[in-house]
Amino acid sequence: MHRRIVAARAAFNESEESIARQKSLEAHRSSSEDAMAREQVGTQACTESGHNGESTHQRTTLVLRGTIEGTLLALSLLALADGAAWPPVFARAACSMLLVCFGAARAAQEGLESLTYRAHYSLERRREAWELANFPEGEVAEMVELYMSKGLSKQQARSVVTGMAESPDFFVDVMMMEELQMPPPSSLGAIEIAARVLAGSLLSGCGLPFAHRVLQWSALSDSGHLLVLCAIASCLLAALGALRASCTHQGRVRLALQTAMLAVPCTLLAHIGGVQLRALATVSPVLLAELPTRCTPSAAPFHPPPSTNPFQIQRPSLLPSTHPPPSSHTTAFFIRASRDAVPMLCVVVRSGYVKVGGDASSA
Repeated sequence: MHRRIVAARAAFNESEESIARQKSLEAHRSSSEDAMAREQVGTQACTESGHNGESTHQRTTLVLRGTIEGTLLALSLLALADGAAWPPVFARAACSMLLVCFGAARAAQEGLESLTYRAHYSLERRREAWELANFPEGEVAEMVELYMSKGLSKQQARSVVTGMAESPDFFVDVMMMEELQMPPPSSLGAIEIAARVLAGSLLSGCGLPFAHRVLQWSALSDSGHLLVLCAIASCLLAALGALRASCTHQGRVRLALQTAMLAVPCTLLAHIGGVQLRALATVSPVLLAELPTRCTPSAAPFHPPPSTNPFQIQRPSLLPSTHPPPSSHTTAFFIRASRDAVPMLCVVVRSGYVKVGGDASSA
């Protein structure tokens, strides 16, 4: 007797026991009638699919997995950039580049895992088939012991195993599942698996950086930008969780809320980490006090050429003509570490003399 899995689930979720029994009976009866009709016209009876929804909807599950991971990574990177006070353009560029790298790495990993498991399963199945062909008594005895450990009597277990052993291919599949705990590999190829994971990661990679760019045009503060971005990511994660609930047959609202809550620790931890990075990039007065105190008189200041790179150490190739050419002991650094890409610190070292300030002159 077959049953319709959707109707069977509806019967199981029914609170009234009498109504649940009636729905379950109808689900079994209607599916059996369909199976008899198919047999009459010579059509192969369909299997009762849908128990493992993520296996049935594997294509959708792969895209959802990549999208959720990409969304969390993008949100973490943008929160880190906000805490570290990175320029917005640099933050979006770094986020996009890292998302592409992460998506490619995850896609390659998923594809490699598929190939590795398929090869492993094929090897173990050939070995089990060889053992069944050359030593069937041992394989039957192993399966009898396995079913006895699950509660069957010895006579029941032997009767079941002996009946299955009459169909070698079926019995080998059962041994792979029951004895080795190895389900059949996915019907999807490694390239398709990798492509779906990569597509999911890039979908989120296009969404959050674009929202971050749009928020820069608003009048909100930087903290407001982060809160709105976190809210957008939470809504996206909630939608992905609800869609995944349709594949796993769980409560849609519950799984949507659980998935949306993933945005909170990602945002908080990344923002705190960004604040710590900003503190590490700041030169404290204590560090400045440790520098040598001998300084030469300041002459005409040297202004570094403008640069489009907000984080850059510039080393001028030529100093002003009023100063001697730089020797091997002369080093000039212009360190940019502010949101507006304005030089905050310039250190010039020459023969043990150090000058610290907003402008640079020969030391």
